[in-house]
Amino acid sequence: MGMTIAEKILANKSGSPKVTPGQIVDAYPDLVMSHTATWRSVSVMERIGATKLYDAERIAVVLDHIAPAKSATNAADNAKARAFVK
Repeated sequence: MGMTIAEKILANKSGSPKVTPGQIVDAYPDLVMSHTATWRSVSVMERIGATKLYDAERIAVVLDHIAPAKSATNAADNAKARAFVK
């Protein structure tokens, strides 16, 4: 049986001719996505003193889970994520 679409993508992005279930690969995707909980990652980065991302051009932040914000807390979380993106 051939590889699944996920296996084909992982093989391509890891430079391997083939990957199999359970195999660990180092893949460099074209794009990574973060969602509404991005503020949590930003908080961790601030706590450990990280000042930049490895490759900011490959990140998409999508505030999709609670949009529009349904509380002041959600609005503040979204604002933190937006400030990080800027």
